[in-house]
Amino acid sequence: MNKVWQEMLLHVMQKGRESAPRNMKIVESLNHTIQINMKKPILTIRNRKMGYRFMIAEAIWILQGDNKVDTIKSYSKEISRFSDDGITFFGAYGPKFVDQSAYICSCLLNDDVSRQAVLNIWRENPMPTKDVPCTLNIQFFIRENTMNTVVNMRSSDCWLGVPYDVFNFTMMTASIMLRLRSLGMRDLQIGTLYMNAGSRHIYERNWE
Repeated sequence: MNKVWQEMLLHVMQKGRESAPRNMKIVESLNHTIQINMKKPILTIRNRKMGYRFMIAEAIWILQGDNKVDTIKSYSKEISRFSDDGITFFGAYGPKFVDQSAYICSCLLNDDVSRQAVLNIWRENPMPTKDVPCTLNIQFFIRENTMNTVVNMRSSDCWLGVPYDVFNFTMMTASIMLRLRSLGMRDLQIGTLYMNAGSRHIYERNWE
């Protein structure tokens, strides 16, 4: 994860172009992909000053299908400001993950090389909100007895979001994999995470 993250930052800073969505200056690379070994999904570079308590809490929050502000706000000083009503988050991944995970498992149990194991995160015609989901969908593949995941994102903040996103998507994959193991796929192993982003960007405040 450390190596991929640093290479991604260098690529965006050196080859990206400046833009200013919502009047906030960024440098971005369009249609960018990274690959992560999900056996090593945790960023450990000290200068990033990761909030590991929040990272673990957020993953658990997602896996439990939660979208409430009260159950996650004590782990992050900033997260509450993304709620429209102070009670729930419009774009929370958890409810979507829990609602569709049974379908994902059924799909892969019926055909272990299926291309239809797609979990949708995006909300069609989203209302005006502070919490538009950054992720569009997550696709799970089993190939050669290995669980691989393709994530398609509309927007990906290299500095702030990617280190947490990689861990969350890995934990979501692990959750599906463990359920499949319990249902008979006992030798299934975790594999590669492919993260595709329409806009892979870094905000001006993080350039230095």
